[in-house]
Amino acid sequence: MSDMTDMLRDTARRLFGEAWIKGVRDFQAGVWNQVEEIGLPGLLVPEVAGGSGGQWRDALVVMEAMGEHAVALPLAETLLAARALASAGLPLPEGPVGLAVRSSGKVVVKRGAWFFTGTLLDVPWGDRATVIVGVAIAGAGSRTFAIERAAAKEVDAKRNLAGEPRLRLSFEDEPVQLVEAPYLFEEAALLRIGQVAGALGAVLARSVEYASSRRQFGKPIGQFQSVQHALAVMAEETAAVKAACSGAYAASDHGEAGLEIAAAKLRANEAIGVCVALAHQVHGAIGFTYEFDLRQFTQRLMSWRTEYGNDRYWAERLGRAVMERGPLHFWKDLTSRSDAMFAPTAPS
Repeated sequence: MSDMTDMLRDTARRLFGEAWIKGVRDFQAGVWNQVEEIGLPGLLVPEVAGGSGGQWRDALVVMEAMGEHAVALPLAETLLAARALASAGLPLPEGPVGLAVRSSGKVVVKRGAWFFTGTLLDVPWGDRATVIVGVAIAGAGSRTFAIERAAAKEVDAKRNLAGEPRLRLSFEDEPVQLVEAPYLFEEAALLRIGQVAGALGAVLARSVEYASSRRQFGKPIGQFQSVQHALAVMAEETAAVKAACSGAYAASDHGEAGLEIAAAKLRANEAIGVCVALAHQVHGAIGFTYEFDLRQFTQRLMSWRTEYGNDRYWAERLGRAVMERGPLHFWKDLTSRSDAMFAPTAPS
């Protein structure tokens, strides 16, 4: 791990940890300003375009810190959108940048320019963004583009289970600027997996702490075998997600990592269902209360489970990939990138 990655981890944990201690549970401009001051929105933007030129492993420690402290900021979306804008030589606007990987409508070319008519669906924190990077059908394929949020003709503001804004923005014949982001959906899922890994760790830590302090029948409930079993299962699930997550991020630093991302997102989705249920069982009635902070993590986890691909979507993608390549290629496809990542370097 590089010095930059270590520094990022410490900085992100300190910043987000302080916000958590101060009771920040929703978007606050002051916290976002601090995020911008240390250059996190440009983490994945190349240095030549004014960014930090960071790698996916650098983004991982930031995403884990966000999940660990239930950070209510559109940083994951801004990281990807900023890199897409930089690919087209477009400047990074002040404030968050929106990301819309789902849409209904089309992008068409007229008079030598591109225009979008349709609706961008479930845009995270779309109310905070001035620019949205979206994906829509264009001819026989699709195009990724940047569009001004203020140009939306209709705005339908909704919220996910965790209370975070998810907007539907409708546009009519609005000019757009094309950007390059061929793996935007997969990379959005990758960043969300990092947040899931951090949040699962926080849920496990709180469950262990609660089981150690809550007493029943004269002893901590953590001494009961059924509770110990629940905590052990949660620990196994959390460790599995962290391992799959680390592998997907490492593979992404070595090129396109669709197979690893699919496996990691599916594994994370499955773990969410198990860990959220067990955490609330361990905490009992207090875990369901609005005031108790467990919900800050579990409600986000349940929301994230279906964002950027649910269980069925990623299971079918994995299945199709294996079937298309055939059984004789499965083991080679599964191990080739890992072998390359961990192969010893030749002495100079």
